[in-house]
Amino acid sequence: CLDVPLGCTIGIDFYEGQADKNFKGLKLIPPGLHLLYYGSHNRKAIFMYLQPGQVVVKKWNHKTEDFFDDKDLDQEDVDRLIQGVRNFDFDKFMAPYPHQLYSRWERHSNYICHNLLEKIAPIGYKIEATSDTVSSNMKVTESNTGTVTQPSPKLQKASNTIYFTKISLKYVPPGASPQQLTKYNFDKSHVLEELIQREYKGEPDMILGELQFAFLCLMLGQNYSGFEQWKDITILLCSCEDSLKKHTSLFIKFINVLTAQLEEITDIAATIDIVSGKDFITHSLQSFFELLDDELLGNDLLKAAKQFKSFAEMKFNRNFGSEPTNDEDAPVIVDLNE
Repeated sequence: CLDVPLGCTIGIDFYEGQADKNFKGLKLIPPGLHLLYYGSHNRKAIFMYLQPGQVVVKKWNHKTEDFFDDKDLDQEDVDRLIQGVRNFDFDKFMAPYPHQLYSRWERHSNYICHNLLEKIAPIGYKIEATSDTVSSNMKVTESNTGTVTQPSPKLQKASNTIYFTKISLKYVPPGASPQQLTKYNFDKSHVLEELIQREYKGEPDMILGELQFAFLCLMLGQNYSGFEQWKDITILLCSCEDSLKKHTSLFIKFINVLTAQLEEITDIAATIDIVSGKDFITHSLQSFFELLDDELLGNDLLKAAKQFKSFAEMKFNRNFGSEPTNDEDAPVIVDLNE
């Protein structure tokens, strides 16, 4: 990382600092996925996969207050700098990766795979605090049986645009009966199953990767659209009664992912939707724990749920026992006599 301005914030994963006059980059970074982020005002961040022994050259463009695109760098200069790194010419000016923080990073990124980044990340895997978002999946239409989704035409990707998967919590399959409509308002398993099959090509863990990606966009990339996607996926996964039995492993992993994310939150205000003014997380957890109170779910999930509930009650200083649902949040019940 050459020519980074003095005092500019620069970080990788959960390690952040300010560049001094001698700063030349970061070293001893473990192979795998990482998030490089930088900028004192308009935060920018780049997801990147590093191979063992790989050297990545970044050079600061003072006009744009950003790094040059790789294609704009002179290849001979890049090759010379790579050789210089391998000869340890810049070693004393490079900050070592803090390996004591790597396990923390892994807990927040272990389900973000290459296929997911290709699906939802902008060109070059680069996001900004001001990045636009486009729903990358199904078109939502209204029918006499409720909200229906249909495949959208494939989008042409653009830079600085995040293609989050559309989470339509009001989706119901076409032709649903009144009894099914009532169930679909209580249980969002049908939404999850549709996403797994249509959007994630039968790979349930990809929704966990998108949950992690959204959280990192929010926490480290300072992009508010990450909050919206994190909220929507969390609400969905906390509302899937039937899927708890079908995808037991997925929900054990979800509990682990959400635990790691909630550990990072020091202020309950971070979970308040600025539009509705409501704290979505405790309401979602209340519903989730009610669904998990089922002895038929299996020992592994029940054990994980018990530990998670204890953690959440300490974290939010409240009892997640049975509570009446607020009228405005109550599911819709279809009157069969209408």
